[in-house]
Amino acid sequence: MLQSALLAWLHYVGFAGMLACLVLEHRLFQPTMSANQLKALGRIDLLYGGLAGAQIATGVFRLWLEKGVAYYLHNGLFHAKLMLFVMVGLASLYPTIHFIRLNRGAQGETVMVPQDLVRKIMMVIRLELFLMLLIPLFATMMARGMGIGAH
Repeated sequence: MLQSALLAWLHYVGFAGMLACLVLEHRLFQPTMSANQLKALGRIDLLYGGLAGAQIATGVFRLWLEKGVAYYLHNGLFHAKLMLFVMVGLASLYPTIHFIRLNRGAQGETVMVPQDLVRKIMMVIRLELFLMLLIPLFATMMARGMGIGAH
């Protein structure tokens, strides 16, 4: 029982950490940044990816240890939740690729980011935040026995 509670706690903390990373990325990404700010942004993005991996790992363990695989696999909300997570992961590739490119191309003290790129990356981060906020809604509905094919 304690094992299940700790695993759920890690899953929730990982989710909160992912949200925090996205909020930090949204706050730190600017048209003009110092090379140090850009490096910090890259480290935050790396942490975000690591936390996403931890979410997958803890989620798989919870699948087996809690209500059982059959419960989750037969619940449409579970599939919707997974789809949202995959969508967030795919969307996150765009900022990540550009953060890497900007870090590699950084020369000198100040990095200038084209306004169009700033706008696109900010919109993707906002999309990620919005999609991430839907995941706990679906999880809450699942926990209350709702969902397509739920028992």
